[in-house]
Amino acid sequence: MARIILGITGSIAAYKALELLRLLRKAGHEIVPVMTESATRLITPLTVETLAAAPCHVYTFPAQRVFNPEHIDIVKQSDLMVTAPATANIIAKYRWGLADDLLSLTALTWGLPHIIAPAMNYRMYGNPIYKENEAFLAARGYEFINPVHGQLADGETGWGKLAPVEDIFQRITARLETMGWLKGKCVLVSAGGNREMIDSVRCITNLSTGKMGYAMAREASHRGADVILVTASDMPPDFPCRAIRAISSSEMKRAVEAQFGACDVLIMAAAVSDFKPVSSVQGKLERKDGPITIEFEPTDDILAGLKPLKDHRVMVGFAAEAGTDIDKIRRKLGAKGVDLLVVNDISRTGIGFAADENEVELHRPGTEPVYLKKAGKDNIAGQIWDEIMKLI
Repeated sequence: MARIILGITGSIAAYKALELLRLLRKAGHEIVPVMTESATRLITPLTVETLAAAPCHVYTFPAQRVFNPEHIDIVKQSDLMVTAPATANIIAKYRWGLADDLLSLTALTWGLPHIIAPAMNYRMYGNPIYKENEAFLAARGYEFINPVHGQLADGETGWGKLAPVEDIFQRITARLETMGWLKGKCVLVSAGGNREMIDSVRCITNLSTGKMGYAMAREASHRGADVILVTASDMPPDFPCRAIRAISSSEMKRAVEAQFGACDVLIMAAAVSDFKPVSSVQGKLERKDGPITIEFEPTDDILAGLKPLKDHRVMVGFAAEAGTDIDKIRRKLGAKGVDLLVVNDISRTGIGFAADENEVELHRPGTEPVYLKKAGKDNIAGQIWDEIMKLI
């Protein structure tokens, strides 16, 4: 069973957290309750402690002095964080990384996976500022359980009523089930856009940030996998993994080949350079030297090179295509030997490498493509992994 951090905020729906707590405890989960001071004006910590059979944490600086900071102890050995109900205030704090109470401090320390169930007046829920905060978090992998339409505490009717407790419980249960699916599996992920040097200070590259590859690796980690990340990106990973820097396509090829034997699943999400300069100049080319001509040659196809070594492994490739040419995609599936090809149609979505959202088609040999509509990259990664699990 799981260890769940349950955040309770000062929404009038705070009393419903008690029923959620009861259901989670009945299912055998260990609950670590964290309340805001506002929440304690609506339900008492003693009630929460009684149902949780565990201490309820409220204050950043508790009266009883402890050796370890409380927010650090809370996140240790935990599996999931849930904030239900979540006010517009706490969601704004989560979005901006504020940590001025124990709950926001815990959330910032914890990170992901985190399920949030908002509850507020319909005017607040429809406010563009709130919508922007929610969209920002959703694009980064925070999972929202949308409120429902109904009569609110002030007698008005509209969107903002906390989702049914049973629905929240079911969503938590479903999330916990996926988190153990990859336990004992090794997942190798490549990410980022390669840089091929022209001289010692200039390079040819592409607009990839590595966000999609990191989202795939992060989701694999959340589902219990041991993750090896081969990255050309400068972003530090915010999830458990073994990270290997590989800037050029040659470096990435060597790194992926060296780790391939240990993996059960390969996710080739990197935007690997298709061409590189035939030679790189040591030092710096000078403008005064006049016009120059740079000769390029094709790089090695990493996926196609691994095809003969595939064996039992599941291999997933990513491709940016200008248009959806089904025959071309089928040829690419065969040439690269992948079980799944994730295609981003740049003629429809634009280049968008730096964006936090994506929309893709999933292609498997002998099946109809599956279209994933535009969503945050962490959301897309979760849906892709749901498809990969069918292969595993």
